[in-house]
Amino acid sequence: MSDFDVKIETFTNLTLTQAAKARDKIMEKCESEKKATLAAYTAECEEKFSKMLKENQVKISTENHRSVSKEVTECKKKIFSHREMLIGKLFDALNDKISEFKKSNEYKNYLEQCILKGIETVGKDNLLLTFDTSDKEIGEEFAKNYNAEVNFKDGLVGGVIVSAKMCAVACNMSIQASIENLKETFLENSGFSIDVM
Repeated sequence: MSDFDVKIETFTNLTLTQAAKARDKIMEKCESEKKATLAAYTAECEEKFSKMLKENQVKISTENHRSVSKEVTECKKKIFSHREMLIGKLFDALNDKISEFKKSNEYKNYLEQCILKGIETVGKDNLLLTFDTSDKEIGEEFAKNYNAEVNFKDGLVGGVIVSAKMCAVACNMSIQASIENLKETFLENSGFSIDVM
């Protein structure tokens, strides 16, 4: 092999070695850039995914909360509606019992006891007795017996309001007043009170 051939071979080997080193550096740099780009992209994707997941969890939680709240509200409405229907039936039955009671002799005794209690409160001077319009006959009889002025009013159901004509004092012993008092305390005392969440 001639000197020239050796020089060319040495030059070729040197060139190839330098090219390989340059190639390795470029490959290393590309690999490094690829890893950095991939890591940055992965971090960005993870952040987006995490944000999306949180937003969807909030959305799902809100939708679930709305759905549960709606169900609870509907359930309460049904329960309260059923309770009102039961209470209505109960007070209808009470009205039937009152109608039966008003037909009995006990009712007349009851009215007289109410008038006597009322007289204890308001006195017997200038007495005004107010009865339900359905008690016209018996009311007029009591007015004569107690030397009182008589008045009739719709909606008292029964019983009597005893008052003094010139005074603001009145003793309301109408059955309607008793029913209203009963209704006010009914839920507390009856066990019909419902606590739903």
